[in-house]
Amino acid sequence: MSGLLRCISRGRLCVHLLLVLISLLWVPALLFGKTDASPAQPPSNPQAMPTFETLHPAPAKTLLPFDLLKSDHHDIGGESIPDGWWYRYTLNSPFGKLEVLGEDMLRIRVHEVQALAKMDQEMSQPIAFGYGVLDTVVSPFKFLWSLITEPKETLTGVPKGMKRVGTRISEMVTGERGKLDGGEGSELIGYAGVKRTVAAAAGVNVYSSNLALQEQLDHIAVAGYSGGVGSRIALIPVSGPVGLALTTTSFSRAMNEMLLEYAPEDLRRINRKTLETIGVRKEIRESFLEHPWFSPRHETILVQALDEMKGVADRSLALQVAMNAKSEEEALFIQRLVEMFASYHQTVVPLGEFILIDDRLLVGYTTDHTLMCALPLAHVAWTQELATAVDTVVSWHSRAHPIRRVELWASGELTPRAQNELKTRGVMLFQKKRERLLPSVLPEPLALSKKVDAVAASEINAPQGTVPAKDHDKK
Repeated sequence: MSGLLRCISRGRLCVHLLLVLISLLWVPALLFGKTDASPAQPPSNPQAMPTFETLHPAPAKTLLPFDLLKSDHHDIGGESIPDGWWYRYTLNSPFGKLEVLGEDMLRIRVHEVQALAKMDQEMSQPIAFGYGVLDTVVSPFKFLWSLITEPKETLTGVPKGMKRVGTRISEMVTGERGKLDGGEGSELIGYAGVKRTVAAAAGVNVYSSNLALQEQLDHIAVAGYSGGVGSRIALIPVSGPVGLALTTTSFSRAMNEMLLEYAPEDLRRINRKTLETIGVRKEIRESFLEHPWFSPRHETILVQALDEMKGVADRSLALQVAMNAKSEEEALFIQRLVEMFASYHQTVVPLGEFILIDDRLLVGYTTDHTLMCALPLAHVAWTQELATAVDTVVSWHSRAHPIRRVELWASGELTPRAQNELKTRGVMLFQKKRERLLPSVLPEPLALSKKVDAVAASEINAPQGTVPAKDHDKK
């Protein structure tokens, strides 16, 4: 009997010891290990945590091509500082010091500085317009005084989100304030036509937010208006700023001619009709056309790029993304994004439709079942924002959209880390494609042909109290 009790006692001890051993193994597994019933926990070692890159401050000479670094009229000074997706550059010139965000905007500003230098040298000499030009201008132009109190976009169409652009007109013109009615209204229309002609001949954007450029354009346009277009503005050089190569396409040339020929109101009417034809709902197209950061140039290029993508469904999604722009630089980014899609559609593989993933990521879906992502940026690091966007696109799926592959086309260059992360996720990368997929961000100088001369002449010669025929239906 005692032997039996000893055996049972030993059995209980064995069971007890077994339970203790199980608990010693089980508790650490719950606290620190991976089990089927619980998700994986992050590693305790901080160095093992996922890390992301950031753009770091860098000398401009390591970031920019030579033609953007320095010329007789500008230099990019100091260290370039990251700001969001872009670098912020400091541009020094005789026309002031500018902080410029992004390489595309820098190209525009450097181009404008070069054009300003040429206009300053060749158009500000008294021989260009006659020694008494200011005396002849002041009296007939009392109506220009109204521009001091009117929104500047009435005349120039600069982005409505910008502060009103002051000009030297207030210094050149004296007189009483008055409404722009009757003959004075006709004069204003004529003046705007001359200004567009001046800008087109000089190869600059008449809707630029560059204060110095607007002042110079106004100065030359007033003088040209007073003395006749053909004999005055024809002196403007049309070869374009020295040192900057312009890559032009038939699309960009057509845009430049269109922006010259039509006033902002006309462009808006044309763009509205184009968007209606594309199938964009009224509330979306009107919201886009009234967006504060899209100038007539931004609007027209973006709308015409959408129109170039014949047969692509859901093009209105591009406008939904565009309406998120909160600055001039973001508006330009979205314009360039749509231009990349249009070039890809025409020269690589046709797009079948646009898709908006997660209500924010615009991608193209091609006729051969590829998700095509575009990135018009010069320098791209593996940031947390980019990683999240890539993972969102890669994990997206739809029964109606079989996907063979995902492609990322970038106008600039990605860091080695970003390239490796994309490869790991199976994304095909095509980088340094700016010249292939993007037309020049710069206006092409237009020679003053008879057609161009006629644009301003038709507006200037309109009878008092009337407007040119193409503007008549706005009245």
